[in-house]
Amino acid sequence: MIVGSVRRSQLITTYGVGAIVAVGDESVMVAGLDEWPVDNAGSQLLEPRMQIEGRLLRLPPGGDDFFGGRDEHIPVVRFPLWYYCADPKCRRLDTYGQLATDNLQNSCRHCGGSLIPSRFIAVCEEGHIEDFPYFQWVHRGKPAGGEGRHDLRLEVTGASGSLAGIVVECRTCDVPPRSLLGAFDREALVGIRSCGGRRPWLGVDDDGCGKLLRTTQRGASNVWFPKVRSVLSIPPWSSGLQRFVSRKWEALRYELEESALRSIVEQMVAPEQILYSAEEVLAAVAARKGGAVAARTEAQIRAEEYRALCHGRSGDSESDFVAEVREPPRETVELIDLVTVASRLREVRAFTGFTRLKPQAEEGDGCAIARDCDWVPAVAVHGEGVFLRLDRQALTAWESQAPVVSRLQRLQGRWQQSFLYDGSPLTARFLLAHTFAHALIDEWSLSGGYPAASLRERVFADEEGVGVLVYTAAADSAGSLGGLIAQADPARLGPSLLEAVRRYSWCSSDPVCAEADSQGAEGLNLAACHACALLPETSCENRNALLDRALLVGTPQDPSFGFFSRLLGD
Repeated sequence: MIVGSVRRSQLITTYGVGAIVAVGDESVMVAGLDEWPVDNAGSQLLEPRMQIEGRLLRLPPGGDDFFGGRDEHIPVVRFPLWYYCADPKCRRLDTYGQLATDNLQNSCRHCGGSLIPSRFIAVCEEGHIEDFPYFQWVHRGKPAGGEGRHDLRLEVTGASGSLAGIVVECRTCDVPPRSLLGAFDREALVGIRSCGGRRPWLGVDDDGCGKLLRTTQRGASNVWFPKVRSVLSIPPWSSGLQRFVSRKWEALRYELEESALRSIVEQMVAPEQILYSAEEVLAAVAARKGGAVAARTEAQIRAEEYRALCHGRSGDSESDFVAEVREPPRETVELIDLVTVASRLREVRAFTGFTRLKPQAEEGDGCAIARDCDWVPAVAVHGEGVFLRLDRQALTAWESQAPVVSRLQRLQGRWQQSFLYDGSPLTARFLLAHTFAHALIDEWSLSGGYPAASLRERVFADEEGVGVLVYTAAADSAGSLGGLIAQADPARLGPSLLEAVRRYSWCSSDPVCAEADSQGAEGLNLAACHACALLPETSCENRNALLDRALLVGTPQDPSFGFFSRLLGD
């Protein structure tokens, strides 16, 4: 049975393992990797800089149809299991197996009406998920009277559709109907039901969880937060030689005698000997097998990428990383000291887990995506980008100003208590670089003709230096059409930077936005709201948090402390 289809890249960021997918009148959950048809999975992706607990990176299975039974491309399980009949004369509420005429048609066996998946589910902070306990809810957590199965109904009264108008009724025993008003309160299910450790995506439950269950809607954004690791392919691993080895790795990865391996390599390079010699290929294979790339932390990965973007790299037609370093525009030369135009970029994204209720930043945290599996789904996307490095001396002088220190201190405590906290200190230079990246995406999406959702940020902010990469790494045609790097043309870059800063000097919600002491999730933004600095979720790597326009342009009362204020004039 095929129930729907998605693109490969969406299996990493949108519809991965454990995610609930609504397809027509069906609601399903993507099953764990143990159930995925490995024989049909795509080829192995090789990115030496990305190491995830020794597991391989593989492309998800491809094809026109993705979601289906366990023998199809991407296996799914039915979730939630509770349905109700849409016929107003019936409105029966029960599990799908008890209501449906068979497992293929969503029609009520009692009246023939359409069956609708339950809107409400229950989730705990450990990531367990189950159906909303309608039976226990209407019986107030007490033993039910009557024998056998109970006849539950879900009635909708009133015209507003509010929770007060959604009523659960048991017609078997003598209990009063109960509306869902208050079901979303934090402790609404205390005494009703505790977490049973359900993990329907794996088919194996955790025993003895017992934690507090929270009611939410199955389509809510907090039901599934993916944990995606991302790296850029940079020298020396981005060269055409490395790409050649990656394409042939299935045959080269085995431990063979030197003579046998050389014979295989010589046959491989014969048609392409103009590009690579057998000796070059053998050296590259030996480097990979020897573990030439040790495991890296996220900070080390970012530092390597920062240095690569600062130095640039010419390349052949096979290289994954081609970047040209240019002089900064004269309009911003005292604030931006380097520009790099990356005409070719490759980004590898791997899906490693997920969380529910809140995203979490800690490494290795999150729900398991398999019981026992030696690979994770990953995709490689290609695009282009523009990198801007902020001047070190200008940054040092700017971040010591009292207004800058004061605004940073407002966010420090919230940051350390937030879902994004990863143990690292929050700095003013990071807030500045992150907000500047949003300003660039806003401006270049307009002037370059890109949808903002197809542009992404990569922020570098540590003691080594501060820079911003705005790039298009997309799996569709918006990936590398040249429109983004055209913004870095010498005659165009300066005016576009000025316009980006000028645009952030005003918000349609000012003065409320500019004077706000906290905005956004957990109060992690200052002068930043939906009317000015927030971007589509696919564009921001920090979940639209830790933003402050004032660090770029100052405030109406004191514009002088903004890093780019001098560009605005009087």
